[in-house]
Amino acid sequence: YKDALADLSSPELPKIKLLRDLAKENLQEGPNVVAALEHHIKNCPAAQRLPALYLIDCIIKTVKEPFAALFSPVIAELIGFVWDHAGRDLRPKLTKTAGTWKEHLSEDTMKAVNVRMATPLPAAPAPAPAPVPVAPAQFGTLQPAALLQPAVGVYGVQAQPTYLAAAPMYAAAPQVSYAYPQPALAPAVPVAPAWGYAPPMPAPMMPPSQYPAPAAQAAVAAPTASQMP
Repeated sequence: YKDALADLSSPELPKIKLLRDLAKENLQEGPNVVAALEHHIKNCPAAQRLPALYLIDCIIKTVKEPFAALFSPVIAELIGFVWDHAGRDLRPKLTKTAGTWKEHLSEDTMKAVNVRMATPLPAAPAPAPAPVPVAPAQFGTLQPAALLQPAVGVYGVQAQPTYLAAAPMYAAAPQVSYAYPQPALAPAVPVAPAWGYAPPMPAPMMPPSQYPAPAAQAAVAAPTASQMP
């Protein structure tokens, strides 16, 4: 029966009736049929859960006992498992199917089924906001202010867009000149060498007005005849 359930990949009525008849012909294997369907629903691919649930619905409604009594303890858990893993398009089908079991299952079983199917779907994540295109500013060009924010005048009349000069991205740094003072040079001071010899100090310069007058030259007498050779 497990191998036959593996071939139930779609809710085709002929396949469902074939598995229903197989369960009807083996009433003594009712607990094994219920266990096989329970294992199949919890381990099969998601697309095969709804066909298996339709098979249980067909067995409960047409074969009835002993399967109605055998499925009662586990039917709430099985449909709850399918409900938890179902999307928004599948849950209405589950609600419609479970609503037809009132005449075949006990009131307590139906109450457990309804409580198990009361779990709401998680809220869908909010879509991300679409990016707003912004025209890049270019140096030395004019851009209409209406691109940045709408200019609406009084009474909802669209005002004429004004043009703003785009500011440069980087402002030029001011040119600053620095004046550094020249250090004053101290007069040269002669330093005596290490071996003790001191060079003579140069005489100070004096103005020409203080130069000494030249000495008067003595008169030289002309030689006499006796002194001549």
